Amino acid sequence: MFSSLSVSLNGKPVTLHETNYHYQAYLEKPLNYGSGASGTHLVSSLWYLDSSLELKDNNGYTTRLKYIGNSQTVEL
Repeated sequence: MFSSLSVSLNGKPVTLHETNYHYQAYLEKPLNYGSGASGTHLVSSLWYLDSSLELKDNNGYTTRLKYIGNSQTVEL
């Protein structure tokens, strides 16, 4: 879809695409995969769609927290 993103204001770059990899990696999931993927192979990378911005009412956050909270090993 895209390989890099750069933003500039008045001709001066305000973002470096190398430092924004986490945004690109996050955006590729919902934009490139269908809804069925979020319940299958994306789960292996702890991808759970966040249901709200509030942490206590957020199903994706609480699912990730339960996995990591049980001292499970996570390989990056």
